[in-house]
Amino acid sequence: MCRNPSTSNLGAVSHLEPLVTDPNASQQQKVDCLKLLKIVLKNLSDKEKRKDSKYRQLRLENEKIKNKLIIFPCASQLLIDHIGFLKVIDETTKEQILRIDESSAIQNDDIISTSLQYILDAITELSTATPAPAKKYLSEKQKARIMLEEKEKQDKIFENQQRKRNLALMKKEKALKSGDSKAGKLSEKQRARILLEEKQKQEKLIDHEQRKKNVAMIKQDKFVRENDPNWKSGVSAACAKSGTGISTFRDKYGEN
Repeated sequence: MCRNPSTSNLGAVSHLEPLVTDPNASQQQKVDCLKLLKIVLKNLSDKEKRKDSKYRQLRLENEKIKNKLIIFPCASQLLIDHIGFLKVIDETTKEQILRIDESSAIQNDDIISTSLQYILDAITELSTATPAPAKKYLSEKQKARIMLEEKEKQDKIFENQQRKRNLALMKKEKALKSGDSKAGKLSEKQRARILLEEKQKQEKLIDHEQRKKNVAMIKQDKFVRENDPNWKSGVSAACAKSGTGISTFRDKYGEN
């Protein structure tokens, strides 16, 4: 976090920095916890509200408190160690609560204000930060479907390009046979050579497109391997079935 804490703010920083930088918590969880702390401290800093005991206590069994604040121990410790809350048992309900008396809230008014400012800054920073993309885990079915869709897409592209090349070659051949050429009529040898050159050119293009297709499939396969937690390297299905690898001539008969 890019802040320069004041001396009075060090308690808030030391307690909440682990929350803000926690790699195991989502951005939304952090913001929810900080927003709840903001409400608590704003109520304490309000001279009228802090006279009312309901604004100076938190019921630890409350679902909102449990799900948003208690999941971060450092947040509740901030209230106890730094703000002045005490963990007590409610005499009526026998529930565990965090409570601060009015005199302690007044005495710690500066600490509450500086902690509140730190929390507001942290909320702003987290809210404007770009969340890290969640890792996408794929099932075997999803992985197979993605691979199949990519293969079908590449096959379709390849077929369309092949049709275009064949059509261009047919037009060229037709033009040569009819003698439609800027150089005038061509001999059979010249036509044959031009057609051969055109065919070789088309074959090169086909090879190039096939390589592009293979590269795309390799990239897709790499994506699946990196995003599928169940993927692991291993022997091929044929090898697993037979229990042996593919033997080469050298494996069977040696170097000589």
